[in-house]
Amino acid sequence: MSKSGKSSEQVVLERRLKPIYDAIDTGNNKKAVQEADKVLKKHPLTYCAKALKALAFIRSERLCEAVPIISELEKELEKKAEASLPERIPRIYEHLVQRFPKNEGYMTHLFMAYARLRDYKNQQKTSMALYKEFPKQPYYFWTITSVYMQALCDPTLGPKMFWPLAEKMIKKMIDTQPITSEAVDLYLSILEGMGKPAEALKAMESPLVRHYQRPKPFIFRRMITLLLSCGDHRIVTERLMNMLSNEPDEWTHWESLFECTFNEYDKEGDEAQRKALLDRVISFTCSSAQRAEEEMLRAPMIARMALLHKVVDRNYVPEGELGKPLEHFKTYVRLLHEKPCCYIDIRKFLRILGSDDRDHLVTFLTELLNEVPDAKKGIVVLLRERIRRALGFHENLTVAEARELADELLSHMVARCQDDQVTASGLTLMIVHLLWDIYLQSSDPVAFWEILSLLEYTRIEHPADGATKLLLMRMYAHVGGVHIVENLQAELDIKYVQKDSMSYYLLPLQEHFGSFHRAIFHFTQLSVYFDQTDREISECIVQAYKNSAFTKVPSLVNLHKRCESSITSLYGDVSNRLISACFAMNDMNTAVEMLNGDPHPVDWEALCDNRDLNVIDNLNPEPTQKKIKTLQDETFKEMIDATKLRQLLCKFVAGLRFANTTPENMEQKRIELTTHLDYCMETYPENRERKPRRDLQAPTDMRLGQFAHSGIVQFVMKMMEGAVELIRIHDKMEHDTIKVEDAEELTKQAMEQLPKPEDLSQFLRGLVPSELNAEKPFFVHDLLYQCGQSALAVALGGIVLQILESIIRNTHNLAGNIAALNPKKSNKKEKKEKAPYVAVFQDLRDPLRTAWRNHTGLLNELSLLLDKEGAAEKLFPKIPKEHWKREGSYEALTSLHDEVPMGVISGYQSGIKDLLFSSSGHNGAHWIM
Repeated sequence: MSKSGKSSEQVVLERRLKPIYDAIDTGNNKKAVQEADKVLKKHPLTYCAKALKALAFIRSERLCEAVPIISELEKELEKKAEASLPERIPRIYEHLVQRFPKNEGYMTHLFMAYARLRDYKNQQKTSMALYKEFPKQPYYFWTITSVYMQALCDPTLGPKMFWPLAEKMIKKMIDTQPITSEAVDLYLSILEGMGKPAEALKAMESPLVRHYQRPKPFIFRRMITLLLSCGDHRIVTERLMNMLSNEPDEWTHWESLFECTFNEYDKEGDEAQRKALLDRVISFTCSSAQRAEEEMLRAPMIARMALLHKVVDRNYVPEGELGKPLEHFKTYVRLLHEKPCCYIDIRKFLRILGSDDRDHLVTFLTELLNEVPDAKKGIVVLLRERIRRALGFHENLTVAEARELADELLSHMVARCQDDQVTASGLTLMIVHLLWDIYLQSSDPVAFWEILSLLEYTRIEHPADGATKLLLMRMYAHVGGVHIVENLQAELDIKYVQKDSMSYYLLPLQEHFGSFHRAIFHFTQLSVYFDQTDREISECIVQAYKNSAFTKVPSLVNLHKRCESSITSLYGDVSNRLISACFAMNDMNTAVEMLNGDPHPVDWEALCDNRDLNVIDNLNPEPTQKKIKTLQDETFKEMIDATKLRQLLCKFVAGLRFANTTPENMEQKRIELTTHLDYCMETYPENRERKPRRDLQAPTDMRLGQFAHSGIVQFVMKMMEGAVELIRIHDKMEHDTIKVEDAEELTKQAMEQLPKPEDLSQFLRGLVPSELNAEKPFFVHDLLYQCGQSALAVALGGIVLQILESIIRNTHNLAGNIAALNPKKSNKKEKKEKAPYVAVFQDLRDPLRTAWRNHTGLLNELSLLLDKEGAAEKLFPKIPKEHWKREGSYEALTSLHDEVPMGVISGYQSGIKDLLFSSSGHNGAHWIM
């Protein structure tokens, strides 16, 4: 062994592989392949070198060369699956424990192997055996935690068996041995899970609490939660008011105070007592808020507004003087208008203002604008317009008024926010909202181009502002700027859990606009992330047991479940299978296996939505939480339906190829696909006008309506119209004893099940764009989308024809075998003729080839058009100077007059190259050659 603890073999292997790693790290993938070949020439069984060679091919976008290497490695892995699959690892330790039953190390490894699989029953059994053999307290608590997890997971047996067992076991340990703080945590969690908050509260007030080593605020919060669960609202009120007297700026205490106060007030009972309690809380809140004004404490002043909001909702007139809402808002704004949190703090309470008070508040902010120094005017202008928009003032603006306001705000930003990124970002967002309203109302391309120009200007002036980049991703995604969105995502350094929560900008974009190889790479990276997350969370669960952090196990298990059931993961996997089969595979059998995917059925009801749609601020009047919830639900449902449609399509195509396919299950797949397609066409309109969602927080459009109505699925189903009968004929010829005449008749019937070339031509004419219409601004993204979808249709159609041809060929061969076994008597030598189906399939491929030629011709024509001088003037509208009359506004928007159009055109050119590469003879087009 070396000093580092590595064997000599490991050291030699690392030395051999180092040049390959260095080449990959520096981005020299060609050299990496050469270095890998050098190693493999001398040491052909160096699997790590093969894996690195495949990685270099993938990064060079040479997927066709990477796939055979990956397939070879997968076959080798299958031989060693016992040591690599988590569900098989426990078997190894089970055998070891059977052989060495007194070995503590093997037993603990067996427990941890079960913990990685969340096999709580076997965890319980193993940890109890450990405790009996080696009576250590942690092992006993492993057993209790395993029972606790079974109680959480089984709502039926939990109350009857697991909860009482966990309580009995932990009480026994508490009564007989000194315990740790983590054990007290677990005991309290068990009592809470059993619905015994009173007993948990009693335990926290007993001598047991001396073992509970937690920060005092944490203990106080837990006691308040337990008291609320017990319904002791008056006691909670007293304790919270005492605590707030010493810590008035702790907002969570104010929330709890109002929760328990109004829970008590809303109960039926003595009305005088209820009003007295509420009046006392009102008096306490007002006095705290008055003191807070002198000390500039936010929480008490926000609490006063929140209390007023709740009181107004209940139409209650307090005995004491709660004050007028307008005055509270004025006070808060006067004291804290310079802080970015000012608007966020008061936004949700603005609706308690009457119409006159709303006008007075806006007037007050306009007057405040004259009082602040010139450098701070931008902050006040932003606050005023945010409040006006939240109150609905912007809803009645005409286009001219909206443009005039946007001009004013941009002038303020240019003049006063060169060094104030926060205010500049806020003003940019407000202007974008105004211009977005115009674009939605009139579909004015000028307004959209002004949005892009503004965002690019802010991005250059304030490169650290993430909000501007997110808005740019939203806008460029709308017009198919795939490469620009990729670059912006790289700038934002989206990583770790954000790959799931913020995946929605890029996720469907690449495949929509024909960047299929980039989409495959992106989806593969997503798959790697989710696999890595699965392992890391499993290791965190193991560490929680090892470090006695028992109460962390449920939250880690829940996190694992959410990641495992993520719709992002499933969508990426299904889409990756579809486009990889079409554009990255050369072998039909490999493509069909790719389409078929995992044999296990998908539990569509268990899927989770981990996306965070609240990264862009909501400035519109509707409540943010309600708006985001509605948006999340709608887009989540659409994402599930889009994934399901692709999944059923893949399974339907792949089902025709497998030997175990029967006419019955093929018919079932056809019915499922047809039913879901009909549902999608009915639920999601085609949206020919391509109107985007109003919400700027919306993810990139899934375009499910367009996909469902496009004819791609219908085209595939037309090609496979006779699939069920074809399988029935093939099975009859393969398994039944039939005569030569019957075999010939069945062969003829099989040929009749094939589609007609004219039918395919009719479908493809609707899929492939017929001509280039360059008159409309921003026309390129719609054309790229149509070309991307037509490329997918042609490639998928080519795969279907190859599958059909293989079945017809087998049928023809079976008929030939039957004829050979029953030869006709003849003295003449029969001339060997070409099989009749060959010409038929050549005719069937002709419409696909024609569509492919039209498709590539159109893309080449588009590329030439974009290369012409003056292309930008045709593609993008000019920004009229009369829209931006104030000082600095027009100059700011046009400061990147050349860079922005050239960046967009360059992105489109890259998209065209991607699409042409994906459609080339070595990729998608080889299926029709």
